[in-house]
Amino acid sequence: MRILFIQTSAGTGGSKSSLLAALPVLRESGCTVRVLCGEEGSFTERCREMGVPFTIVRLPEWRKWAERLFFSFKVDRALELIRDEGFDVVIANEMWWAPHARRLASRLGAKSAAVVRDLIAVGPKAKQYRLDRIDRVLCVSDAIRGGLAGQGVPGDRLTVLYNPISVPGKDLNGVPEWRTRCPGVQRWLGYIGKIGDRKNQVQAVRVLAHLRELSGVPWGLVLAGDAESGYLEGLRAEVTNLGLQDAVVEAGHVTPVGNVLGFIDAVILTSRREGLPRSLIEALLAGVPAFSFTLDGLDEIYEEHFSMFVPGADTDLSLARIIYQGFENENLDAATRSLSARLRLRHNPATYPERLRSALALS
Repeated sequence: MRILFIQTSAGTGGSKSSLLAALPVLRESGCTVRVLCGEEGSFTERCREMGVPFTIVRLPEWRKWAERLFFSFKVDRALELIRDEGFDVVIANEMWWAPHARRLASRLGAKSAAVVRDLIAVGPKAKQYRLDRIDRVLCVSDAIRGGLAGQGVPGDRLTVLYNPISVPGKDLNGVPEWRTRCPGVQRWLGYIGKIGDRKNQVQAVRVLAHLRELSGVPWGLVLAGDAESGYLEGLRAEVTNLGLQDAVVEAGHVTPVGNVLGFIDAVILTSRREGLPRSLIEALLAGVPAFSFTLDGLDEIYEEHFSMFVPGADTDLSLARIIYQGFENENLDAATRSLSARLRLRHNPATYPERLRSALALS
């Protein structure tokens, strides 16, 4: 199977992490892969380290009308860089590039596919990005598949393809530097993901304040992720307002993620919107309890253990209370291990090539 992936941004984030996990196992299974990327960055650096070929080419943004006027011409220019290689399928690693995948696939005589990672696709976006014209829409959760089924996307083109996620490892022998900044903290919450409005870390700080009050234990919070410009000011103001300067640490983007997960007691998620939260899955795979506000797709992660990890109301106090109750519950470790075993099977990177082949209906 010869696959051309489109991943235009080269920073950090869930979509890039998922693709970076998929690329080596696809190559090991005998697949030929190449990535079209719009810039150099940490993503392309990892591709270079793994020996995955990539081509830098700026593609027009479909959402911008001025760029859409010359869309076909600009996309076709990218063909000159890859035409001789031959591909069976062109996959947009995010839905924003679905029109590009369809155009390139049609010119290459290949199938087109798009990975949909967010429920924002359910609604006008599905029509705007013409998901109904893609040969295969690869949904990272059943919740997304169910939502798109009512948006005009033919059911026979929709399939669920769970991300390949490895059990997180760590390469630190000692205590990470970020833990030394708060010597008075006894237990740690971790929030893994880009620091910004969608991930809503300000609310996680408020959860921390309630948890410290409920438990009487000096919990801390480590924020692991790059920050969006303009968000940190408000976040830091809330930390100061709650008197948590000695309990909240900004660790930046941490690789591998096990260098966070191996040194905390629980993961929390207060995001406004997710598809199938990778940070929760990684935590559970590592044997770390993971608590969250209600988000679409969480029932696919927690199943019968849902109420142990997700509060009935999305308030700071409710989430703090369920974390406190969780650590008082003698069944927490057993539930975490059960979820970990189940998720290891479903997200096993070794089975991803065959799962992808089946989803694409390629022999």
